[in-house]
Amino acid sequence: MARPANEPAPFAGTFPTGIVMSATDTTRTRVRTNRSAQMVLGSFLAGVPALWWGYGTDIDTANVLRAGRSFFDGDYQLSRPPGNFPYEIAAYVLDSVGGAPLLVLSSMVAAAVALLLLAGLVRREGHDPLPVLAVVALSPWWWVASTSTGDYLVAVALVLGGAHARLVGRSFIAGVCFGLAIGIRASTVGLVGAWILAELWRNRSQLPMLLRVGGVTVAVGALCFVPAWLSADQSFAFVTTETQVTSLTTLVGRWGVKNLAFWGPFPLLVLAAWFFQ
Repeated sequence: MARPANEPAPFAGTFPTGIVMSATDTTRTRVRTNRSAQMVLGSFLAGVPALWWGYGTDIDTANVLRAGRSFFDGDYQLSRPPGNFPYEIAAYVLDSVGGAPLLVLSSMVAAAVALLLLAGLVRREGHDPLPVLAVVALSPWWWVASTSTGDYLVAVALVLGGAHARLVGRSFIAGVCFGLAIGIRASTVGLVGAWILAELWRNRSQLPMLLRVGGVTVAVGALCFVPAWLSADQSFAFVTTETQVTSLTTLVGRWGVKNLAFWGPFPLLVLAAWFFQ
C-alpha cells in the first residue's frame, strides 16, 4: 500500500547526525591507529637483522657494561660523568643474560614503545600521527639509536611515557618516568622542563599538580645519582668532565655540516627561499 505524501519515512530522523559523525570519526581513528601500529611494527621488524651485528655504534657501551659490573663487584665506577646508573645496571644484567642480541633488542623495544607513545600524544591533539611517525622512524639517527646499546631512546620513551601519564591524570607515575629519564640521561632534563612549562603555559590552574610532578621528578632523579655521588667520596666531583668543551661556533658549524650532509644542498636552498620569501 502506498504511503501518504505527508507521512514520514520509517525511522526518519531517529538517528541524529552527530551519532553518525561520531561513528565515522571512530572508524577514522581506528584506521589511523592501525596505520600507526603497522608503521611501528615495520620499523621494529626492519631492525631485527641488527640483533646479530653486535653492540652497535655507541662508543660508551664498554664503559657502561664495565660500570654495571663494578657496581656488583662492590666498587662502583660510573661510565661517564655524571653517570646513568639505572641504565648501567640494566644494561649489564641484560648483557649477562643474553649478550649483545638481548641488549640491542631492548633498545629496539624502547624505540617501538617511544613511537607508540608519540603516536598517542599526537592523536590526542587531534592530528594524524602517521606523518610524524614517518619523519621520526625513517630518520637515520633513529635507526642508529634503535639498533645500538645507547641510553638515548630509553630516556626518550620514559619522557613520552611521563607525558602520557600526566595527560591521563597519573601525576606520580609521570614524575617517576621523568625522574628515571633524567637519571638515565641527564640532558633529558631539558625535555622534561619543556613539557612542564608547556603544560603550565596552556593552563595556569595546573600549577599545584605540576609542582607535585616536579617534586617526584626531582626526588627520583636525585636518587639515580646517589651511587655516583658516593663513588666521588660524597662530593659533586662526579658532575665534572675532562672532555674539552667546544665553542658555540664549532657546535653550530657541526650542526650545519651534518644537516647539509643529510638533506643535501637543494632541499636546504628551497627551505631557505621559502623562509625568507
